[in-house]
Amino acid sequence: MALRWASERWTMAASCVLRTWAAMGESGARRAAGAACCAHTATGSVSTTVNAKPASFTGKLLKGKSMVTEPGSAVNWQMHGVWPPARPIWTDLPRSPNHARLGPVYAHSWCIPFDSMQKLRNWLSVLLAVLLTWGGPLVAHAACQRLVVTADPAYPPLHWYDGQTLQGASIEIAKRVLDDLKIPYEIRFVGPFPRVLLLARHGDIDMVATLKQTPERDAFLLYPQTPALSNPVSVFTTASNAFPFREWSDLEGKRGGITRGNKFAGNLDSYIEEKLAIEEANSPENNFDKLALGRIDYFITGYYTGMAILLMRGDEARFTARQPHLVDTPNYLALAKEGNCRDKLELIDARLAALKKAGVIDDIIRKSFQTWKNRPVMVDR
Repeated sequence: MALRWASERWTMAASCVLRTWAAMGESGARRAAGAACCAHTATGSVSTTVNAKPASFTGKLLKGKSMVTEPGSAVNWQMHGVWPPARPIWTDLPRSPNHARLGPVYAHSWCIPFDSMQKLRNWLSVLLAVLLTWGGPLVAHAACQRLVVTADPAYPPLHWYDGQTLQGASIEIAKRVLDDLKIPYEIRFVGPFPRVLLLARHGDIDMVATLKQTPERDAFLLYPQTPALSNPVSVFTTASNAFPFREWSDLEGKRGGITRGNKFAGNLDSYIEEKLAIEEANSPENNFDKLALGRIDYFITGYYTGMAILLMRGDEARFTARQPHLVDTPNYLALAKEGNCRDKLELIDARLAALKKAGVIDDIIRKSFQTWKNRPVMVDR
């Protein structure tokens, strides 16, 4: 991420200087004595000091946007963040490195003052020389060198953590696709599902294998057109409390449970939020325990996951998966928008489609389900 940040700053600085030079011309450059060229990313409000007097700059700071201050003004942005470190890059040039943290988003700006036309020319020459020397390697290093794959560690038989590595159909599908495409990758256990989503949001991992598409996740994930697998969602109850169930409204007025971080897509998520009395628990096992104790009346989870957990517990006869399924929506191999490997989406989609057509995905799913049945061991930590 640091390399990507640096490469973007080089590009933005060059673009800013070139556009300023072209726009000002000879007379404009003379008028710009003491002006500054700034490049910004993010959206929000920041405070500046102009001619030693406080001033306010409010509005959109668009990526690659150029700004030339009035002659003689000094721009000193307040520092609200600590990453990346505020270290000078050009020790022989006036500079004002600054970072403003706007909510969860970092905004970075480099303002380069010019007090004469000659200094502007000198700066442009130095910048182009540095770009030729360092710009190429920085951009290359920001490319996808190793795709980091992770998953919910407690969602068998689709994906689970056995104490050593992530296992399951989702993981095996991701590995097969990436192997076929010869994309280097790492399968990484990062902790519970909410942490998986948080790391994906910030681009600290590249792929989540697999999950459903929801409007909330659309903000930070990219999805191939081809789903990895189907994941029907069911209502589980105890066999002794099998209340009449035919449609969603039959759940109203009863106490339900879901696992923290789970989303079910379709219209089910909004229906749960608006119509049902739902408690969250940390794991499917916790929910089955609550169901057995009568603390909730039903538990909503993926059908395959619910059955896999009951197999591990050895008390399948105590619970029942009700029919019909609430929804039957697909799961995807999703890429993080902030990750370095988002440009692989089309390749992944094409390979998934080919593997599904050849029946390979179905074989992987069957083998993974059998793996869980033979050794239903899950470590959720």
